[in-house]
Amino acid sequence: MEPLAPETESQHLGGQPKFAEFPGYLALAGWLRGLRAAVGIPVDDLAARLGISVTRVAEYETGSRHPSPKLISVWARACGYTWEMRFNPIKEGESSG
Repeated sequence: MEPLAPETESQHLGGQPKFAEFPGYLALAGWLRGLRAAVGIPVDDLAARLGISVTRVAEYETGSRHPSPKLISVWARACGYTWEMRFNPIKEGESSG
């Protein structure tokens, strides 16, 4: 089975990987930015709803900061959506890779 995220130089050297080194995190950042933009909420309004700074919103939307699952859920609610994270079993005959 392939690892979920590629080994990075910082991991190999014993350091902590940077958030943006994982491709999936950049996709999540795009999802957060896209959700806010799709519902037409300005960055400053979302920041106020979340109780964080505009700079912090920008960090999440560019992938330079790692959002917790709780923050993702609150972000979705602030945009009029719900969010859930779940694992679904692979159906027989589907590829696992």
